[in-house]
Amino acid sequence: MKSIFDKEVQEEVLRRAKTLRPYSVRLWGKMSVEQMLWHLSAQLRMGLGDIKVKPWFNKIISRMAVWTFGIRIPWSNNLMTAKEMKNDNPASFQVELDNFLITFDRFLAKPTGHKFSPHPIFGAMSREEWGKIAYKHIDHHFRQFGV
Repeated sequence: MKSIFDKEVQEEVLRRAKTLRPYSVRLWGKMSVEQMLWHLSAQLRMGLGDIKVKPWFNKIISRMAVWTFGIRIPWSNNLMTAKEMKNDNPASFQVELDNFLITFDRFLAKPTGHKFSPHPIFGAMSREEWGKIAYKHIDHHFRQFGV
């Protein structure tokens, strides 16, 4: 599985992000392109500890969820998300795109030994797991908007 900590994958994410437009139309779901970019930034900010979230499951279930739902099982459309990762009033497209790119860079800049904050579903994860889950999430939403 791809990880955002791989240089080629980083280039892919940046290339795909830059193909988004303010008029990009979603193929499923309810989010606008601005809400989606805010949402992607929120996931990374959560891992950076900027957004605090409550765990949905105990540690045992969270660990099982990482390797099953998190990494091995494809995600379907219209999944639930933590309330902390929703925003009904995002900024303009360009502001949200810039914020995503800045947050993506901040996330990638953390040193190898950095301990990322827990995820509400997957709990505490290694750098490797965060890299894979982050890519899966970004890819999921970029595909939502056809990029």
